[in-house]
Amino acid sequence: MKLQLVIIGLITSVSIASTAASSGVEAGLCTSCVNQSNTPHSISSLKGIAERILTTTEDGIAVSDDLTKLRKSDDRKVKSKSSPAYLDAVGRIEIKFQDGTFGICTGSLISEVPGNSSKVIQTASHCFRDSKSNDLKAIKSIQWKTTTRSGKKIIKDLELQVSDFDDDISLLTMSSKIDFAEIQPLLVESELFAHVSELLSYTKKVVSAGYSSDYEKGNGGAVLTYDDAISRFEINSTSFRDGVLVHTVTFQGASGGPLIAEIDLAEEEIENPYGQMYILGSLRGGDKSDLHYISKGKSSSSLGNDESTYQSYQSVGRMKPERYNR
Repeated sequence: MKLQLVIIGLITSVSIASTAASSGVEAGLCTSCVNQSNTPHSISSLKGIAERILTTTEDGIAVSDDLTKLRKSDDRKVKSKSSPAYLDAVGRIEIKFQDGTFGICTGSLISEVPGNSSKVIQTASHCFRDSKSNDLKAIKSIQWKTTTRSGKKIIKDLELQVSDFDDDISLLTMSSKIDFAEIQPLLVESELFAHVSELLSYTKKVVSAGYSSDYEKGNGGAVLTYDDAISRFEINSTSFRDGVLVHTVTFQGASGGPLIAEIDLAEEEIENPYGQMYILGSLRGGDKSDLHYISKGKSSSSLGNDESTYQSYQSVGRMKPERYNR
């Protein structure tokens, strides 16, 4: 019997538990979060996919274990002590649910005000939803973890404050702010508040970052990988509201990861006295029209692709994150 892969909506970047049904159909695969039951997909549940290229009946989505093409376009680096300090604001989110399952995503420390310390973390809302019912799951605990360039490990308990399921954005807070001198938050631009396509004209550098759980560079999601070779001409609008499609490699675990930009708005008389980096968007998941890949480890596998969809920072701005930073 021919195995088919059915994807519902976006190929998201959270890892969602998925077991191959007896009919050979898998639904709702998520390519940037990490599994809500066993992180990430087990080899046994994906081996039918990994052995061949599969195409959906209607959507034309193909999955392959031949990573030759992806490796050629994979410009990601692994965060190290010599990596830029702004990456310290990008952490790994670990979620434990009341039903005993768990998930892994990526979250960013953000602020609307230059120079402000922050306790607000932004990530994707699908990290907290049930993959079948799409309802918010009962949460037991959430932690955000990052390691600074100096080698200091920071672990903070988080509380979910607000979610927008349509725009796939959630804001969370920790009990106290991380001092600005320790980690500079990524800025949410709130004065010009222009569409990403407009902000790109002021942009000097674009970087994607996330805890991708692949075994090419992500070490199963244990390390932060980032792509600082993105051209602004590789960023295009999508059919999703305020969404942009970016030519960058992401795998499960990177959901909610930021699209970071160095932006100079001096000509608009908007100051950034500390030279902070801006957040342009938050990773929703892979483009379902693109070929998807499986990266296999000894006991688990991870789905990913080289065309990724980001929700615009404007969706974050509409939530007024500074109101949660008091």
